[in-house]
Amino acid sequence: MKKIIYTLLALMPLTAMAQKENKDLNKQVEVSRAYEPTINDASKLNIMPKITDTLKLAPTFKYSIFSKPLESSFPVKQIPAAKLVAEPKPDLYNFYIRGGIGNYMSTLFDIYYNSPRNEAYSYGMYFNHRASTGKVGLENGPDVNTNNSKNQVAIFGKKIFDKAILNGGVSYTRNKNLFYGVNYSDPKNKDYSFNKDSLTQYFNNVRVDLGIKSFYLDSTHINYKGFVAYDYYNDKADFVENHFNVGGEVYKFFPKDYMGVGLNILHIGKSGSFDTVSNTVVSIAPMLKKYGDIYTASIGVNFTNDSWGVNGKSYFFPVGHLTIDAAGNFFVPYIKIGGYLEVNSYKKITTENPFVLPSLYVENTAHKMVLTGGIKGNVSASVSYNVWGGYELIDHQYFFINHYNKTAKRNLYNNFNVIYDDIQKTTFGGEVAVAVKNYLEIGARAEVFNYSLDNEEKAWGMPNFEMALNASYRHSQKLKFSASIFAIGNRYAKNIGPTITTPIKLKSFVDANIGCEYSFTRRLNAFININNIFNSSYDTYYLYPAYGVNGMVGVSYSF
Repeated sequence: MKKIIYTLLALMPLTAMAQKENKDLNKQVEVSRAYEPTINDASKLNIMPKITDTLKLAPTFKYSIFSKPLESSFPVKQIPAAKLVAEPKPDLYNFYIRGGIGNYMSTLFDIYYNSPRNEAYSYGMYFNHRASTGKVGLENGPDVNTNNSKNQVAIFGKKIFDKAILNGGVSYTRNKNLFYGVNYSDPKNKDYSFNKDSLTQYFNNVRVDLGIKSFYLDSTHINYKGFVAYDYYNDKADFVENHFNVGGEVYKFFPKDYMGVGLNILHIGKSGSFDTVSNTVVSIAPMLKKYGDIYTASIGVNFTNDSWGVNGKSYFFPVGHLTIDAAGNFFVPYIKIGGYLEVNSYKKITTENPFVLPSLYVENTAHKMVLTGGIKGNVSASVSYNVWGGYELIDHQYFFINHYNKTAKRNLYNNFNVIYDDIQKTTFGGEVAVAVKNYLEIGARAEVFNYSLDNEEKAWGMPNFEMALNASYRHSQKLKFSASIFAIGNRYAKNIGPTITTPIKLKSFVDANIGCEYSFTRRLNAFININNIFNSSYDTYYLYPAYGVNGMVGVSYSF
C-alpha cells in the first residue's frame, strides 16, 4: 500500500507540467471540405426461420365412376384392302445342258429338263455322263488304262394336294470300271499281259420309287409319310439283287411335344452262282420329343430284326438327344445317343469300292452304340461352328483287303475281299461355315479318328485323319471362282501273300482343286476346273493309283 502512495506522489509533478503545456496550444481548426458522415454495413444473419409441424393430415377421398358409353353418330365405313404389286418371278429355263472335255480322255455331259412353273405339280428328267480312259503308271509295271464311266438317266414327278405331296420316279444307272490295280511287284506277274477286256466290270441298277407325305399344320391332325421302292441290281457276272423296301412314319404334334413311330421293311433277294442267301431287315422305332423354351429333347428306341436264310438276330438300340440353347444360338451344347444296323448289300459295297470280288457277300454291321456330344452355334449371321467328340461300339466291322488265293498259280491282287472285327471308334471333329452376303462362302471340316480292335493289327484302309475345305468367291455377276482341298491321313493295307510281313503304309496326301466360271449371258456360261494341282501321288485303294494333275474345260447353256 505504501508503494502505491509513493508512486502517485512521484507522478504528480509530471501531470502539472503537461497541463501547463496545453494552455499554450493553437486551438484554431481549418476545414478543407464539408463534413460527410458515413455508416458502416451491419452484419446480417442469413438463417431463415423454419417451423416444424409435427401434425400430418392425410386427405381421404370417396368417389365412384358412372360408366356410360359414348355413342357416335358417325357410321364406320370399310376400308378396302391394300393391293400389293406381285413381286416379279425370276425366269425359269426348262432345259439346262452342260458339256466338257479334259486330259486323261475325260468327258462330261449333263442335260436337265424341268416342267414350267405350276403350283399343283412338277415333273422332269435328267441324264448324267462321266467317263475317263486315261492311263496311270503301276508300280514296277506298265502304264495301263483305267476305263471308268458313270451314266444315269431318270424321270421324276411331284403332285401337290391340299394336305399332302405325292412324288415318284424311275431311274437307270450303269457304272463301268476296270480292275487295273495289278501287282507287278510279284515275280509271278512280271510277264502278265494286261487285258482290259477280261478285267472289265460293270453294274446296272433300275430303280422305281413312290412316296407320299402329309403336311397338316395344326395339332388336331395326325401326320404321316410313307414310301415304297424297288431296285434291280446286277453285274457283269449276272449276279442279281432285288431290293424291296417299304416304310413309313405316323406322328402327331402337340403344343410342345411330338410323338411318332416309324416302320421300315427291307428284303434283299439274291440270285447267282456265288450267293443266293436272302436278307430281311425289319425296324420299328417309336419316338417322343419335347420342346422347351431353351431345350429340345427326345427319347426312343429302335427295335431291329436281321434275318438271313434260316438265321436271325434281334437288336435293341436306345435313341435320344438333348439340346440346350440358353445363349440365343451362340452357344448350344448337345448330346446324342443312338444305334443302327448297317445293311451291307452288294449294291452298297460296290458303290463304296467297285474293285471288290464279283458277287462278294458281306455280312451286316451292328453299330451297337453311337454316342456324340458337342457344342454348336452361330457367332454372327455370317459365321457358324460345330465341334464334337464321339464314341462308337461296332460289331462285325468289315475291312477291305486285297484278295489272295493260295491255290491259284497267279494272284493279281487287283480284287478286294473283306475281313471282320469288333472295334471301338473314337472321333473328334469340328467344322465352320462362313457366308458373306452373296459373294463369299467358306466351309471347313476336320476329323481325327482312333480305333481299338479286338483281333486285327490295324483298321485296314481306314484313315486316322480327314480334312475338307471348300470356298467360292463371286467377283462379279459374270465371274466366279471356286477352290477345294481334301486331305487324308495315314492308312494301312494288310499284306496278304505267301509270307506274312508288316502292314503296308499308305502315305497321307493332299488333293487341291481350283475352278473358274464365266457368264457370257444369263444363258451361256463357260468353266474350267483343274484337279490335283499339286500332282499328289496316292492310291485310292492299295495298288490303285489316282490321276495326277488333270483338268476340264466346258460350256453350259440354259433355254
